Amino acid sequence: MIVFDTESTGLPGSALRRLSEQPWTIEIAAVKVDLVGDADGPHVFETFHELVKPGAPITAQITQITGITNEMVREAPPFSDVWPRFADFVRGETVWVAHNCAHDVRMLELDLAREQAVTRFPWPTVHVCTVEHTKELPLVDRKLTTLYKYLFDEPLKQTHRALDDVAALAKVTSALVTRGVLHL
Repeated sequence: MIVFDTESTGLPGSALRRLSEQPWTIEIAAVKVDLVGDADGPHVFETFHELVKPGAPITAQITQITGITNEMVREAPPFSDVWPRFADFVRGETVWVAHNCAHDVRMLELDLAREQAVTRFPWPTVHVCTVEHTKELPLVDRKLTTLYKYLFDEPLKQTHRALDDVAALAKVTSALVTRGVLHL
């Protein structure tokens, strides 16, 4: 399965909002994992990670949240160059997991729509959202940091960087499967 995350220039708006006014992806990370793994967590087979040059500037607020600056993405490839490689990484996989899957999938859809490539992307058929699958757990909120602390009784330093979040989410997903909270 694939565990993935995106970082973006903002939150997607209504589907009625023009594409030009929607946010842009600025980072994509994903890992192919075997959730069985070992004592250190799931086994990662392959990693995809890319900063993406957006079609709009990154605001100070987004930089404060993610640590990603306009300078960091200045020389990064645009989404038009990144998505075919990400599609190759995803191709053939049937399950992918994201903490807020609807958001991450929507970000990909927006950028793929700009490329007229939504239907050409090899979408996995099963989308697993750890926010949705943990609603029955006694958590004060649905943040990844809260879920991580609940499962492992140790804090997760939230960086809001896609690769860090994917590593934590792979460990969380493995624990949720082991504990019978998530059935894959």
